[in-house]
Amino acid sequence: HGSAGREYAAGLREALIVALLLAAVALLVAAAQRAFGTTGVLAGVALAALADAHAPVASLVSLFVAGRIEAGTLVVGMLLAVSANTATRLVTAFVAGGPAYALRVGSALLAGLGGALAALLLAA
Repeated sequence: HGSAGREYAAGLREALIVALLLAAVALLVAAAQRAFGTTGVLAGVALAALADAHAPVASLVSLFVAGRIEAGTLVVGMLLAVSANTATRLVTAFVAGGPAYALRVGSALLAGLGGALAALLLAA
């Protein structure tokens, strides 16, 4: 019974951290958009995506739904977020496991990124 309570508390703490991260990134991207327009949005997304891709993508969708950015900015921002996060993951894989591990991880990450780019080109 005790370990289940600790697991619940750990899960709750992780959920709170993710919620705070999402809120912080949303505020950062919205502030960048107000101050610097589209360039600010994309710069904020790229910086935030170095740590996590989900939060900046959620922020982009929120701005799009609110009518504060156009569809093209949404798409470019999403690809920028995934690309920046992919770069971070590649560096992390190299540092954590060396070149062979980075090659294995990187090939999967780059295949996913290539798939996203291909979907974009097919949709255009």
